[in-house]
Amino acid sequence: MDTGGSIFTEAFVSGDDIPLSFQFYQPDNVTPKPMTGFVVGMTVKQTLEDSEGNPIPDSALFEKDLAGDDAGLFTFTIPGSTAGAVTLAPGNYYLDLKQWDSTGKRSTVLTTTLPITESVTLRTVPAP
Repeated sequence: MDTGGSIFTEAFVSGDDIPLSFQFYQPDNVTPKPMTGFVVGMTVKQTLEDSEGNPIPDSALFEKDLAGDDAGLFTFTIPGSTAGAVTLAPGNYYLDLKQWDSTGKRSTVLTTTLPITESVTLRTVPAP
């Protein structure tokens, strides 16, 4: 997958929750697009293919689908940790955003890389 780089100007920090919002617009690029009847899904993977060049199914580190509404705004939150471990260790990840219309037709909205940097703080939640 050629993502053409990253849409993000700075890396996110490993271990932090990562909120990502995507607004859909009508052709004028000003008016929010009603997305009722659509589903938008985000997937994050570390690798796309195995050593033989074959796609790796079910290897997502994060995936979430959200139902659309009249506002056309979709907010995903990648958790900082999953099952007690950091969800995304430092590195570059593949992210894509897909939409499905009411008939199930799928189209890719966005492909990009998601840069993650090392956290300085590596400790548990402090007690006050």
